[in-house]
Amino acid sequence: MNRITVDINQVLLWESNPRVDAAEGQLDELKKIYDSGGGELNPEKSRRQLMKLLDSIATKGYQNEVDPILAVEMPEAGHPSKYVVHDGNRRVSAIKLLSDPETYKGILDKKDYQSVKERIQHYAYNIPSKLEIVTFRETEEEEELKNIIERKHNGALDGQGTVKWTPQAKTRFLGRGDLVDAIDERFKKETGQTLAEYIGEKNNITSTRRVFGYKTVKEYVAAENPKDLTDEELRRVREVADKLKKHVSENDKRLSRLYAGEVEQKIIRPLKAAKGNSKGKSNPPKDPSAMDDYNQSLISRPGYRYLSHEDWFDYDNEHFTAVNTLLKGLHNYGKLPKDPKARMEKAFLLVPSVRVIYELTLQGGINSGLHFKLEKGSVSTNHKINVGRLHKLLKDNHFITYLSDKKIIENSFVETRSVITRTNFADSVERSETTSHKSMKYDNVDTMMTLFEEAALFALLTEQLVGYTNTQTSADESDAISPSK
Repeated sequence: MNRITVDINQVLLWESNPRVDAAEGQLDELKKIYDSGGGELNPEKSRRQLMKLLDSIATKGYQNEVDPILAVEMPEAGHPSKYVVHDGNRRVSAIKLLSDPETYKGILDKKDYQSVKERIQHYAYNIPSKLEIVTFRETEEEEELKNIIERKHNGALDGQGTVKWTPQAKTRFLGRGDLVDAIDERFKKETGQTLAEYIGEKNNITSTRRVFGYKTVKEYVAAENPKDLTDEELRRVREVADKLKKHVSENDKRLSRLYAGEVEQKIIRPLKAAKGNSKGKSNPPKDPSAMDDYNQSLISRPGYRYLSHEDWFDYDNEHFTAVNTLLKGLHNYGKLPKDPKARMEKAFLLVPSVRVIYELTLQGGINSGLHFKLEKGSVSTNHKINVGRLHKLLKDNHFITYLSDKKIIENSFVETRSVITRTNFADSVERSETTSHKSMKYDNVDTMMTLFEEAALFALLTEQLVGYTNTQTSADESDAISPSK
């Protein structure tokens, strides 16, 4: 057994790969992996799984040292050796597709081919040209190599192989949970469902944890010992869950779209007002005549969730001066009155500025050197296409790591990625145009305030991306001029 680094062209797929039927050549083997390499009879599912693996390698980089590729050396007299992969064929297939998509164009469906091309365009720096592999001589294949592969792929083997983690173990590994982990077991015992299932978000555990981790929610529940909830504390958990369930259902929202301010305004404050709860800082007004206005209060300032963190915006970049001035003006002078009619009138007066925020942000990004193509070279048209293209850059996992390390937007990589990937900025800018041009198309202030929230987030992320890109460029230049050690 030996660990070496070789060119990707020296690495061959295993044409006798037990994962799929025997192949008649390298192209045929990759096609079989593409169509049925996921261990499923359904080609659509297998293709989707390979494309997800490919996307992960392109956006995150290939983590070669963690789970090395195992291969058998095939010496050729007078030529560099070839290495037949016995473990890691799906990973190698994905890398080969990213390295030379034209060779495999005939076996990919049109959508996947275009997806591969896009990944190459945006993440070329993550695609490896060489691979570090662990090699075995042919004489070793029957012994050591087969034993290793068996332990990896034949299940737990009564402890000899890999024992799968339970969902709870995965949660603990990711460092998530806190209040939710502590109360979920008892909540399920009481209701027959986990919190996520109860709210109707059983496939969105991350967002459930995030919402119940908000300070305003924790203060309302006021659990002295989350691992040993009292009946009263559990009842308050149930109240929050009921209110959340109703809110997302009535407003056709997902938990992933609820931020701390909205949860406080729409969930916690009404609960406190209904029972005169004095816990926390946001108590309802004592004057009964003011109660209706208080209960009906919505998000008071456009984009408040992000604009309250001025240090998150790049006020030193002259290319973003216009959009930052607009955002500060909206935040400082765009407060909505409590009277429902007045709120609606002012919201409709302000909402055309949402499209302008996107335009000015796009222009600032282009002028600052971000590499994305404007449709027909203009920020004033084709907003949905242009915003969508910039959004792709924002999804870069290295950038998301940068944001999470600096605690911008959210405190963890998973939460930050969730916010960025689930927010459909292209759809938001299109809806803002509809609202601006078709009068009462959206007559719900909540909907309009969401448009502001997402536009402010788009501007924030773009400015942060410029800063991140400049940091990386400076680091590369520094490495280039530094004397080698």
